[in-house]
Amino acid sequence: MILMILTLVTGCMGNDDHETHVSRGETDNWQVTIQTTFSNDSGKEEVHTEGGLEFKQDYSPKEVQYKITYPSGESGGSMRRGKKINIQSAGGSRSNFAESDIEKFADEMTFYVSWENEEGNVIEETIPLE
Repeated sequence: MILMILTLVTGCMGNDDHETHVSRGETDNWQVTIQTTFSNDSGKEEVHTEGGLEFKQDYSPKEVQYKITYPSGESGGSMRRGKKINIQSAGGSRSNFAESDIEKFADEMTFYVSWENEEGNVIEETIPLE
């Protein structure tokens, strides 16, 4: 009986197709991890990015802003103060992108970050992703 219920529950969950690629980058100031997911749920081809950004210096930066650019789009966010930033999930239809290979898609992503240091100066960096 239990085996039959388990079979029914798992059989009703569908067979969603997901492909994931993790990109990482680092500078003297920041460390970033971005997870890109290509999905094909019920015939809808989508792409999602999310991850984390961590400040490596001793002070806590003020007003951090970040932007991820990728083929045919971008996403971004900001935080008032903090050393660890959760990069919220962003996504959309994959039909907007010419690239269907997740690794090539990830290779074309660029990560930008800007922040205000302790002296009030705005610093900008591009973090190369691998």
